[in-house]
Amino acid sequence: MSGAAGRRSGASLAVALAALVLIECVIIGTLHLALLERRLVAGSADVLRLRLAAEAALAHAAATWPDAAESLPPDGRQLTVLDDISPDGVVLRASVQRIGPALYLLRSSASLPAPAHGQASAESLLLPPVLPPEFDAAEWTDPPEHLLPASRADTLLLRVLSNLPYLESGARVRTLEPGASLAEVVDGVVVAAGDLRVTASGSVAGMLFVAGTLHLEDGARLAGAVIARSFLDDGAGFDPLPEVAQQATDRAGLGLPRPAPGRARIPAF
Repeated sequence: MSGAAGRRSGASLAVALAALVLIECVIIGTLHLALLERRLVAGSADVLRLRLAAEAALAHAAATWPDAAESLPPDGRQLTVLDDISPDGVVLRASVQRIGPALYLLRSSASLPAPAHGQASAESLLLPPVLPPEFDAAEWTDPPEHLLPASRADTLLLRVLSNLPYLESGARVRTLEPGASLAEVVDGVVVAAGDLRVTASGSVAGMLFVAGTLHLEDGARLAGAVIARSFLDDGAGFDPLPEVAQQATDRAGLGLPRPAPGRARIPAF
């Protein structure tokens, strides 16, 4: 009888020990899963933060386009345009590379400083700005009889006209056909693809590009800067205001690059 009781007692002890081991395994497993979930959440947050930072770096680099990019040769050379650390400790970098006569590749990256790990990158194909970096509206505010050499005006007008499809499709620019008449008030940038007549009821406050002859009727007013191949009057209705012209070109984004047609952007990854 005592032998049977001893066997039952031993079996109970073994079952109790096994139960304790099982409970311990469940507790350890639960803690491990909780820690793993926490790491996954933290990792997902870091990934999202880095992707957003890479996108922001790309936008910042495009909005602060360097003048040196104009003379960058298409030979694979890269120009660093951003190398900074954000307030939350993310390392931000961006560089631009010219890959064609009128095509740039802008790259950005966001990474966590060592010993942490993690990085996100973004890329964008860009066309050069409509206006060259040396453009200064103040140079084009003299009366017509004191204009800069025609060759400079022709070069600038040719560059603006080569971007006419872009200007017509999205920029904040008023485009006019050759031989058009302007009989309304325009505040901003006006690009005429040929001769332009501004009537007595018309006026422009901003920047005016005319790829032909500009004629101002009596009463017509221009305030800002004007680039034209020729004039039919003495500019009596023209007020030279370089700051007005510069503000108009800045609002239109003519000094900044713009996305190339097609799939021009690769989101952060």
